Amino acid sequence: MSAISIRRPSEPAGAGDDSRPRRWVLAGALALVLGACAVWGTHSPVFRLRSVSVSGERHLTSARVQNLAGISADTNVLWTNAGGLADRLEKNPWVASAVVSRSLPSTLHIEVRERVPVALLPGRQKQVVAADGVVLEPASRSALASLPVIQAGGRAVGPQSSGAAAQTRLALHAVAALTPGVRSQVATVSAGRGPGAGVVLTLRDGTAVLFGDDTLAGEKARVLRAMLAWVRHHGVRASVIDVESPASPSLLRAR
Repeated sequence: MSAISIRRPSEPAGAGDDSRPRRWVLAGALALVLGACAVWGTHSPVFRLRSVSVSGERHLTSARVQNLAGISADTNVLWTNAGGLADRLEKNPWVASAVVSRSLPSTLHIEVRERVPVALLPGRQKQVVAADGVVLEPASRSALASLPVIQAGGRAVGPQSSGAAAQTRLALHAVAALTPGVRSQVATVSAGRGPGAGVVLTLRDGTAVLFGDDTLAGEKARVLRAMLAWVRHHGVRASVIDVESPASPSLLRAR
């Protein structure tokens, strides 16, 4: 015998599906509540910046680094764009590179690598310049007393430059290889024109140092440092020191 379903006259068709729209409404409401909670949570004081660690700074202070990065006590660490902060820092000429990382919920780590001043570019207002040719700032009294003046080229230093700027690059590579102690003894540095032209360092006591090109610059700098120490120890006055061939340096005494 087959079963027959009889619907009461007062029962509308599809009454069994009344719960479906209700479930969608509840699901939508729940999603809105969860979204609101997420927005509140990510912008809550929990993620407000409380601690900053800065490393690698020498010329710049920790406070200056933070100011350049544009961070403050109101910075939200969760929403902070670490790469954007690093890019902002690298716009400062003193910052060669920067790495910014986060430690949730409230800490930022900033590591900078600063450029090192190695010489002064000539002009009415001498400029401090790094080994890669980036001008850092106007020369202070301490910079004037401790850095050599480049007597070749000018401010147009770059891999695409030529002529005088190429001489400047050669001179920068040479003085960059020197230790700070030796560099402070150099008054001027010049580079000749043309192929095979070399760098000549003139020390503050008048001694001329024939450095050659920037090949083996580190070895030449090491030998020059040793020769200057020998001269100082023995009370010898040198007129010329030649380290163009670091394996066989020479010294000409002053008369």
